[in-house]
This record gives sequence, C-alpha cells and structure tokens, in this order.
Amino acid sequence: MADVLGIDALAAISPVGNDLRQTASSVRARVNRFAPHPALECVSGDHESEEPSEPVVMGLCRRFPSELEGAERLVSMLLACLGDMLLGEEIAADDLASSAFLLALPANDVAVAEWGLGEAFGSDLWLRAGLPSPAVFETNQSGHTGSCELIQRAFDLLMEGSATSCFVAGVDSYNADARVALLDESKSLRSSRNHDGFIPGEAASLLRLSLPGAASARALLERPTFGREPQPVSGGRHSTGEGLAESIRAMSDGRRWGRVYCDLNGQSYRFAEWGLMRTRLAAELCDDIALVHPADCLGDVGAATGGILVGCAVAALERGYAGDSQALLWTASDDGLRASLCVRAKQQED
Repeated sequence: MADVLGIDALAAISPVGNDLRQTASSVRARVNRFAPHPALECVSGDHESEEPSEPVVMGLCRRFPSELEGAERLVSMLLACLGDMLLGEEIAADDLASSAFLLALPANDVAVAEWGLGEAFGSDLWLRAGLPSPAVFETNQSGHTGSCELIQRAFDLLMEGSATSCFVAGVDSYNADARVALLDESKSLRSSRNHDGFIPGEAASLLRLSLPGAASARALLERPTFGREPQPVSGGRHSTGEGLAESIRAMSDGRRWGRVYCDLNGQSYRFAEWGLMRTRLAAELCDDIALVHPADCLGDVGAATGGILVGCAVAALERGYAGDSQALLWTASDDGLRASLCVRAKQQED
C-alpha cells in the first residue's frame, strides 16, 4: 500500500473566493475576476516599442487593498486561512504547539529577497494570530512545487512521530511593482502585446494532515513523487517532458487517470510539456480526461498552487462531481522540478 495521510482540514483564500468552498466553486464554474491593476503597468513584451505602457491585468484578493504588498500581504492572507480553521472549530489553538507548520513562500527572486521572509516572518504570524509557536516550523521557497515538497516532509515528520499533525501552508502574491517588473522584463506577463505569458495572481492555502485512520479525515493524500526536467523554462528551450513523465509514471503505478489538476498557466512552454507528456504516458491517461487548471480563474499563484489544487480536488470528491474516487495533481517549478500527488476519497483507505 502506498504511504497515505489523512487530510483533516482545508482552507484557502483567492481572487475568486474568501474561503475554500467559494474558490473551488468558482474554479468549477470557470469564474474569474481579472482586472487591470490600478497602479501597476507593463510594456507588454516589446521593450523597444515607443507605444505607451498598459495596466497589468491581475487576479487580486479583493479582501485586501491593492496598496498592501510584500510580507504584510502574505501574513494577511495566511491569517485569513488560519482564522477560517479556528472559527470552523476544525483546529484548536493548542493543537499548533504539538504540530509542525510547513510553509511554502514565494520563490526567492531579487524582488522577494527584499521582503525579509526569514524567521521573523513566522514569529509575526503567530503573534498576530494569537497562536503558540509550533513544535516544528520550516519554510520552502522553490515556487510551484513548494507545497508538494513540504507534503513530502509532512509524511516523514508524522511517520517518525516528530509531530502530532502537520499544517502545510502556501502563500504567494505578485502584487508588487518589483515582481511585476521582473516578469515584464522576461516577457512572462500576458498582455495585449504578449499572448505567451501568464496572468499574475495571488492566493493562500492551508492543509492539516495527520496519520490515516482518524475519523476527522475528509480525504486521503498519497506521498508525492518527483522528476527533474533537464530543460526548464528559464533556459529558453522547449521542455523534453522527461521530468513530468517521470513524476506521473511513478505516481500512477499501473493506474489510469480520468481527472487531473495542474498548474498550466497559459504559457506555451507548459502546454507543450503537457502535450508531449501525454504522448509518453498514453496508457496512464484516459482519452476523455478532465483537465482542471485553476490559473484560468485565479491567475498564476506560485507557491500557493499545491494547496489550491488539493482543495479543489477534495471539493470535487466530496460533492460527487469528480466522476472518480481519485485525482492526479501535478505542479512544475521554473527550476525544472516536477511533482505529482494523488488525492483519494476517504472510503478508498486500505
């Protein structure tokens, strides 16, 4: 039997929902709230052009003012997720003291490096939330695969008895002039003059994981599998599909997938990688596969991606519209790391 953990509680905040229920429902209905940013602009792919700049189209959480950015914005989104779990009585404040809190933060580019996301970030979060410090606190800044890497860490901590439960959180936001400038310079922003880019977004997600068998478990999560793409997007060459195929093949183990959640975000590099991988793994993927990519509704949400995908998959399983009792999830970081997960309905527990 594959290693599994129970997913006891979930929370999220995104541009299309103040909680996970709203977010998952909006993704299912393909609702978005993309709008021109009131202050941020880009030159849209042609830095030699004399044409005027245009507002950046972005997905923002309307709960927070657009002027709020950096570490303060990340803390605010995480507090919203923690508040949802506390108010819903899915966790007690004292639970955190004996638990691990594993946090996926934005990839550490030159703009994010100025935000000061060190140990003080965690201390400020606990102080603002009125919660005790967790027994274990670790962070990750590898981007889209960050939450999956931390879920792997949660498996190890729980199975060795180092924590009674694990909270895996992810948070990211492109609502900052310096981050937009980096995306603009690399021609990664989608605009009227650059269609091979993505819409930046933001989100926070929070999962509470425990050893299987608990009555409180809402679904099951298998241990993630990983692969390494030798030609990452930053290298300027097309993906070979090798890393993603390696990751999904290891997760499949003879199974076929009819429902897949992923972080396709509108960039041709990612879409070509998925298409190439489908030809490699035709036996593992159904012909009429349901492919769900929340970036269509939220924008690219970076380090929050893994948790958002898990939340949407659990919602589909619980509400009966998944069409299956399991779903495949995959994410891809800019450095070439690829990660896959399987979310299973609770009754599948062996």
